[in-house]
Amino acid sequence: MNEMTTDTVSSRAGVETKLAPGFMLRVAGISFQSLLEWQAPETMDCLYQITEQTNWLSDHTQPLVNRIEAEVPNLVDDAVRNQLIKYKRDMFNGRFPKKRPAEFDRHIPNDLIVEMLAWESVYLSIRELEQEAQARYETELRQSRIQVQELAQDTNFLNGVVQTSQELYTKIKKYIETPVDEHTARLRKVEYALCTVLTRTGAKTSPFSSFTLVGQGEWGQAGDLQLASVQHYQSRLRINHTFVLRLFDGLLKRSEIRPLLTYRANRSSVVSNGQFRMMRRTDNPKRRPRVFRTSEAHVSLHYNPSIRTVLEKVQSAPGAMLSYQDLLQELGGFGQREAIEKFLGQLIDLQILEPTAEIPDQTPDLLAALQAWLASWPVAIAASVAKRLDQVQAAITAFESASVEERKDLLTRMTSLFEELYAEVGLEPDGTRFAMLLYEDAVLPEPTRLPADEWELMAQDLARLQQLSPLFDVKYRLQSKLAQVFRETYGEEGVCARATELIQPLVAVNQEFFRAMVPEELHADLGIANEVESVRVLNELKVEFGRMITERLLAGEEEVALTEADIESFTSRIPTSIMNRPMSHDFFVQLEKRADGRNLLVLNQAYHGFLTFFTRFLEYAEGDLVQELRAYLNSVFAGTGAFAEISGVYGFNANLREPLATHELVFADLPKTWADEQAPQQVRFQDLSWVYEKDTDRVVLHHPEVGTVQPAFLGTLIPLMLPGLVRMVTNLFTNSLLPLNFHSFYEHTLTDEVRQREVRVYPRIRHGQVVVSRRKWMVPRSQLIEREKKESECEFFTRVHKWRMELGLPSRVFVRFMPMTDAENPFAQMFESGDSEQANIDFTNFKPQYIDFESPLLVRLFGKIIADTTLGMKIEEMLPDADGMFFRERGRTYVSELTVELAKLGGRG
Repeated sequence: MNEMTTDTVSSRAGVETKLAPGFMLRVAGISFQSLLEWQAPETMDCLYQITEQTNWLSDHTQPLVNRIEAEVPNLVDDAVRNQLIKYKRDMFNGRFPKKRPAEFDRHIPNDLIVEMLAWESVYLSIRELEQEAQARYETELRQSRIQVQELAQDTNFLNGVVQTSQELYTKIKKYIETPVDEHTARLRKVEYALCTVLTRTGAKTSPFSSFTLVGQGEWGQAGDLQLASVQHYQSRLRINHTFVLRLFDGLLKRSEIRPLLTYRANRSSVVSNGQFRMMRRTDNPKRRPRVFRTSEAHVSLHYNPSIRTVLEKVQSAPGAMLSYQDLLQELGGFGQREAIEKFLGQLIDLQILEPTAEIPDQTPDLLAALQAWLASWPVAIAASVAKRLDQVQAAITAFESASVEERKDLLTRMTSLFEELYAEVGLEPDGTRFAMLLYEDAVLPEPTRLPADEWELMAQDLARLQQLSPLFDVKYRLQSKLAQVFRETYGEEGVCARATELIQPLVAVNQEFFRAMVPEELHADLGIANEVESVRVLNELKVEFGRMITERLLAGEEEVALTEADIESFTSRIPTSIMNRPMSHDFFVQLEKRADGRNLLVLNQAYHGFLTFFTRFLEYAEGDLVQELRAYLNSVFAGTGAFAEISGVYGFNANLREPLATHELVFADLPKTWADEQAPQQVRFQDLSWVYEKDTDRVVLHHPEVGTVQPAFLGTLIPLMLPGLVRMVTNLFTNSLLPLNFHSFYEHTLTDEVRQREVRVYPRIRHGQVVVSRRKWMVPRSQLIEREKKESECEFFTRVHKWRMELGLPSRVFVRFMPMTDAENPFAQMFESGDSEQANIDFTNFKPQYIDFESPLLVRLFGKIIADTTLGMKIEEMLPDADGMFFRERGRTYVSELTVELAKLGGRG
């Protein structure tokens, strides 16, 4: 497989799989070595010696106690006998005996005295080591704080902090500038936040700002390795579209702006049986601060004569639209002007009438687009807003080349300007107070090239693993269930002439599988839709796989191997109709370099694909990459119909890009995506019909001119935040992520009592050169170590060392809080209500946190995060560790993550 961009990868089962051109690369903003420098090696040397000697005492104390006890009856002298009993009791209770072994000379055997002396020597050595550890701990903790101060001055890091929180930046600056010996209790609290952000910058690859550098990746020839330089990155800035769109929406509602606008009937509206029905789309900045107008409500009103009159006037006008002034004139004979204006205002507020003024979702320069509208509105508020936006634009221009301190001041100024803008327009600032006002991407200027020959076997292992995904795929089950509903209603040869007619059954089926959409709920769908043959087969295979993997996880081995034969034993029984459906995954992987040359790919996540997670950085792509990606998508859907992307942005900057498909599926109630000159050929949802496709056992969309339409949402917006219809339609034409939490099969069999009481340890799972799952420990709250009142930091550090050694934890891990029972599950509210809008789940609480148990500062942080929650914890080994990281520059290693995509070619099974 020399040409990784064009060749296909074939699994043993004969399924043809294609690797997407190139890969996406993310590199941590600071070197991982910087975090290792926080360790306390001399303290740890003492603690490891203490552990070794404590284990020696544990092994030798009871046998020695038994020997002494056996000698007691042999003693004639009562005083000596009593002293020996006291000696034995002290030893048994872990106390240093008051009497010395020499005092028992000639009363007990000499070899026993030698053993007693050895025991005392080890006991005293432990006490000396404890004192030495205390002294070394204080010195090394102080040195660690100095190193943190130095590391926190890294420009990449500070640029990210400023953009995230100017308040945090101010606190960190105070921490940096204050000598360690003068730190107050308040600065010690800042230290928690500082260590958290520094570890996320050095041990993880977050997607935004200079915390993480992003770049393109290419497959080179055999042995061709070239790493991009992380020393100089290009800062790419863009205003947060959500805040600008809210401002624009607020302007459209202003009384002085309305007379300057043209209106049309709500594009989603229909009249049926005397009722006026439509979708009303609203904004919810408190619960959904990062997206704009994705909250939705179905509206049904009596189609009274007043509404009918207004809509008939609008719909009969040229272009089915009327200016506000023309509306007033047309309705002049129906009442007084004031009453008519009030009624029109009600229709506008209800979105029965909507302004034709709009800014397409995919507008690269949103500020310029808004300024163009402001220039066309000759009113005072438009001029005032335009003036402030000029100031915002000037601040953004200065921001790119500004120093860290200047960036702080610029962001403070921009925040103040937006607060003034919102106040002037009459909007309340959202709950985040303009958090993340700017999106910044730190772009690597040169591509990274990896040798294709090293990836051939790993890509084949990924391809085989991918073929297992239908066993766990909730969307495939949903598709098969809806196909059954369709056949029962319309027959195999039937047609649902209007796509909207299938919405209610679609909603019902989608809701049936709602809980199973959550990755941690591997068993949630096993009782659903078993009456559907293909679903029953998948469920049975899933149960069988769960039994197999559980047996191996509990076998006591350090690693579980999934062989080709294991995988084929399941994939060979997946129904052909399922395997005929297009399938694609974006694999987030880390490359581990090994001394034996047999490198590993460590899977972090395996999301649904179709370039979804490539689109985030496509605007920075150079050369022919975009054209290559378009050709790749066409090949994936070749022979299955026309690929039409669903491209909404909804104010979420991470979805901004140019089109990748020749067609776009558009919905009447959703905003326009692209400007007309850039837009692909539009396929309107209301023009489509549903038909049954026997080869794939699912219903598909059919257009009278285009034919079969294969839609997918190509964007990184969390699916729960998408408009409902977009989410449901996407579910019918794409696959789910591939879950990697195979330990959940066993977890679901445990009682709540066991989950809350016992630590469970699961070995690593590997297929070929792909690590499917890292070694992990499920630690219930009752087994977590907590810092006690008045316990010193050194005492807690020592106790954590003993605790983690007893659990067999490696020194470097990632920890994540996890609900151990359904009662603790924060998703429960969402499941019960079926409404993701009201769940208000804070996903940040479940992000992994890097912990180094040899670092006093990170053990201190470990104790803090445990104290701040009531949940249990999932702990995973760090893999690759420092020695296995492949991305190096100037002798220092960096955590890096690659996004590679594999797709099973459509229509081939």
